[in-house]
This record gives sequence, structure tokens and C-alpha cells, in this order.
Amino acid sequence: MVRKGTSYLNHPTNDNAVCRREKKIGFKCLAVLSAVLFIALMNCSVVMGEIVFEDDFENGNVQGWLLFAPGSTADTGEWEIGDPNGTVAYDEQAQPEDAWEGVGCAFTEQNSTAGVGDVDLGVTYLQSPVIDLSGMTGATLSYYRWFYNRDRGEDDQDFFAVEVRESGEAPWIELERLGHEVLANSWTYRSFPLEEYINLTGTVQFRFGVCDGARFMMGSIVEGAIDNVEVSGSITYGNGDFNDDGDVDFEDFAAFQRCFGNVGTGDCAAANMAGSSIVDDEDWIEFSLKLDGS
Repeated sequence: MVRKGTSYLNHPTNDNAVCRREKKIGFKCLAVLSAVLFIALMNCSVVMGEIVFEDDFENGNVQGWLLFAPGSTADTGEWEIGDPNGTVAYDEQAQPEDAWEGVGCAFTEQNSTAGVGDVDLGVTYLQSPVIDLSGMTGATLSYYRWFYNRDRGEDDQDFFAVEVRESGEAPWIELERLGHEVLANSWTYRSFPLEEYINLTGTVQFRFGVCDGARFMMGSIVEGAIDNVEVSGSITYGNGDFNDDGDVDFEDFAAFQRCFGNVGTGDCAAANMAGSSIVDDEDWIEFSLKLDGS
């Protein structure tokens, strides 16, 4: 007996045949899901990041910062690293009592009271050691900052500034500047993509400057502080073009297959596209994005 509108037949069934059909359907579903996942992965990019430099200032000046770096002119206010003594001026927190995190931070001279040991009549710079960003395709500088200026709006030479340069001979490029009208006496997180400002070389430096202008001989009460400085970078490794013909094609695919699971150096350097030491799934994702099939 055949039911109209259905494919059900009134005859004995073969359990093995049913199982085979179910397995076949299951494999088809798995294939479809795999294809969907592959297409999704094709639209992803894998970025290998690493921390190149960091300092939380908990162990003193172990990184070799210059605390009154070249270009500094202030009479007082040299940068220090340690536990700041908080001061208050006109009911406003001038020098921070606490670091952003932990105990230590970098700050402009230890104060016994507000106005004693603050930055006076010039600029004081905290300059980083040389940082190697060569080979990086991107790098981000991040930090927490503090800036206090009691006499806001009175001296346009008062400022807080952050600058970066790609070498000792290159000019300083400004990342941010807080002017004489700004009050920023709370810990504030900031980050900047350095590749948008400089070439990523092996001799990158950055510096933090706090200035008390010289328009008024008495000066303003100006303080600055920095904490949790970090530079993170991303690296591009192999480009997938094993035979250097300017194209990632099936010839390169065959070479990639041979390298899969092996160390991504030497003949397999082109397969090391995600930065891991072993050529793996992440490298395949990057390779597949470049594969044009020609």
C-alpha cells in the first residue's frame, strides 16, 4: 500500500539500509556545517600580538627611564619613581596619593606639601629607554596619566604632553597634549597606534612632559604622574608565497600542506603566517585568505 503524498511504502524495511541513509544524511550535514564554518573563517583575520615593553613602576627604575631627560628646563619637578605623597591645593588633589594600581608610579618630584617640589618655571621630561619595534606591522602605546594645574587659564605655557620618535635623530611627534585650561587630576587611560605617527623602527622612544610656564615668576602649582605603561605589537610573518612568484596559488598550497604541523622556519617560513612556532590551523586561516586558486 502506498500513501499518496508521501514516500512511505508498506513493505519490510532493512535496518542496515536505514542506518546507511542516516549516516549519509549525517555526513551531508557535517559537510554543510564545515563549509559554513570555512566560509566564516575565510572572513576572519588572525593577529599575533605580544607585549614588547611594560612598566608598572613597582620595582623602581629597572627599565632605565631618564627622569630629567634632555630638553628639560624646569627649576624643580624632576620625575621620580616610587610611592607618591598625595598633596591637596584649594581642595583639589594635586599630586596623587595612590598609584593607579599597586604602590608605585612615576610622578613629578616628591612633595611635602602642595607647591613645594611641584614643576616650576619650565618643562620636565620622563623619557623611555629605546624600544625595538622593527618587524612590527602595528604597535600600541598605552598608559594611565594624571595632570594637575591649579591656575588654569592663566599661563598658556602650562601643559602635559606625550611624544614619540622613531630614532634619536628624528623629531618628536606629539601623541596628545593637555593645555593650560585642562584639569585632569584623576587616573585616565590612554592608548595610541604608533604606526599612525612614526615608522616602527628598532630605536623608538617616547616621553612624557609636564610644563609650568614662565609667564608668571611665581609659577603655577603643576603636577603630573604616569602608571602602567605598555607597548604591544603585532607581527606579520610569512606571506604564503613559497615560490616568490607574487601569487598565492595551488603550487603554494601543496607546499603549505607539506609544512603543516612542522616548525615554521626555513623552507616553511612562508607558512608561518600567524606567528606561532608550529604551522597550524591559525596559519591555514591566514593562508586561505590569500589563496586565489590560479
